[in-house]
Amino acid sequence: MDDGIAGKMDESRKILLYYLLNQLWRARNLFVFEGKIGNIEEEVSKAVSGWDEFWSLQDRKREAHITRTGQVHRDKWEASPTNQYKINVDASTKGTINGGIGAMIRDELGSTIAAATWPISFALQAHEAEVLAAFFGIKLYKGMLLKGGNPGM
Repeated sequence: MDDGIAGKMDESRKILLYYLLNQLWRARNLFVFEGKIGNIEEEVSKAVSGWDEFWSLQDRKREAHITRTGQVHRDKWEASPTNQYKINVDASTKGTINGGIGAMIRDELGSTIAAATWPISFALQAHEAEVLAAFFGIKLYKGMLLKGGNPGM
């Protein structure tokens, strides 16, 4: 991400860009697979809400880490433990030959370490596509280990 526009952004703006692109991808999938047309203002609002939630949880985690007082209640998204990565996966399919899967690897601060998407060119049910996404997410992580050595683990 060091090249192009994202390379010139601070971490907060990169994450906002991710949330915007992710929400637009979801809206696109609703249109392609279910014929639903979303409102662009609502989609942007959903992305900004996700971004706000992410930073709110990050602030709580940093605060808890500094003060070391009790447990922090997390509403939805939860970061991985320190010095560990979390692989998030998702799939979009309608049981036809058109679909896609994706995986994102993040560290304990929620920073993206690696991300990828793959098209599905054969019929899968939603749960099967999720399993395939998990498989490819693990392969992405293993490839990262082989190419980059020990990624801070």
